[in-house]
Amino acid sequence: MGFMDLLGGNIVESVGKVADELITSDEEKMEKENERLKTETMFKAREKELDIKEQEIYLNDKDSARNMNIELSKSDSWLLKNTGSMLAWLIVIGTMAIDYLVAFEGLKQSVEDKEVLMFILGAMNTYTASIISFYFGSSKTEADKDKLR
Repeated sequence: MGFMDLLGGNIVESVGKVADELITSDEEKMEKENERLKTETMFKAREKELDIKEQEIYLNDKDSARNMNIELSKSDSWLLKNTGSMLAWLIVIGTMAIDYLVAFEGLKQSVEDKEVLMFILGAMNTYTASIISFYFGSSKTEADKDKLR
């Protein structure tokens, strides 16, 4: 046995080991594919569970807001019953007044005042949208559309 036989034997053995690691049989491929599908199925099932849990939390939150409103309406105090509605009216009327001033009267102040006023206007319009959504409801379909965006 010569030097070339030893060298050749080691090379063949090393190449054989690498080939064994890279080349898999059909059974091994099927096993890996089954494992991948199993993992994917488990992931989708867990994702579905989390979606259901999120929906339950959302519905419980809406329910607690409704219950709070029902409890307030049962109160004997006129102020307690009507504070939320009065604040809502003030915000909506204030927003409409600012919108009117900006749209029809224009802005005659300096640039700094315009930026502050536009910030306030954006916040007030957001509050008004929230109030309208609270009093007139927002459909589940609308919430789903927002979730997709």
